[in-house]
Amino acid sequence: MMTSSVSSSPLSYTSPTPSPELIKINSNNRTYHIEIGLTILFLCLTIPSLFFLTLIYHRETTFISTSSLTTTVNSSLIKSTLQKNFYRKSLFNYPQARCMDDSIASYYIRLSNNNNSYWLIYFDGGWFCFSKESCNLRRIYSPNLITSNNINEKTTFIGIFSSLKQYNIIYVPYCSSDLWSGSSNKTHSHGYDIFHAIFDDLKFDKQFQKAKQII
Repeated sequence: MMTSSVSSSPLSYTSPTPSPELIKINSNNRTYHIEIGLTILFLCLTIPSLFFLTLIYHRETTFISTSSLTTTVNSSLIKSTLQKNFYRKSLFNYPQARCMDDSIASYYIRLSNNNNSYWLIYFDGGWFCFSKESCNLRRIYSPNLITSNNINEKTTFIGIFSSLKQYNIIYVPYCSSDLWSGSSNKTHSHGYDIFHAIFDDLKFDKQFQKAKQII
């Protein structure tokens, strides 16, 4: 009788020993991560400091420039400032050129710095009134759009007008409430009369007579 015996031995696992090359790679990766972390930390500390120093520098230079402007005023600065002003010109020679409240219409003129022959003529807007009721509401809630009595003798404008220094500019305030189309004493709408009076008045301006371009 044959007997078979199976002998079993417990399995044993031995972890492999990392090679020197693998150890070197892992060490390099750790060094690389440390360098990235230090770089990020440096940027986090440096950028706010640079921003703060920039604000201080800007504040100091602004203060210096403002002080120099207030203490040193020369003739060229005065001249350029005056040339930016818009001066009022009344249409008193044109009896039909009247606002809605029968005040005499006016317009503003500003000449360019270099006596240029380019002109920009701007007619202001402001909707219109179409009945006795709507015109009465306009008198109450938009009084500046029906009269020239509140217009200053000179003024300045910001925005696109200030950037068009090479143009002579005509600015016409809106006071007729008729879309520049009326010519009636009954309804006190004289926008059409104001429009034509301005061009007729400009014909006597020597610089306007040399105009090469009118917008």
